[in-house]
Amino acid sequence: MVGGMLYPVLHRLEGEGLIRARWSEAETGRERKYYRLTQKGQKTLRAEQGQWLTVHNTLCKLWKLKTTSI
Repeated sequence: MVGGMLYPVLHRLEGEGLIRARWSEAETGRERKYYRLTQKGQKTLRAEQGQWLTVHNTLCKLWKLKTTSI
């Protein structure tokens, strides 16, 4: 089930230039695909984290909980 959800997301992120994939042989001898964030992906991740942190801290203030920072 995970493959049915995960791989379309990975392909979309790769298509948007947010991640890069490469094939490499694992210790078992099987070929595996490895993913890493591109510079664009890192920048997008930081922006998304900032937006989620804003939502989180707004809810914490409403609920009188301690806010957090990155």
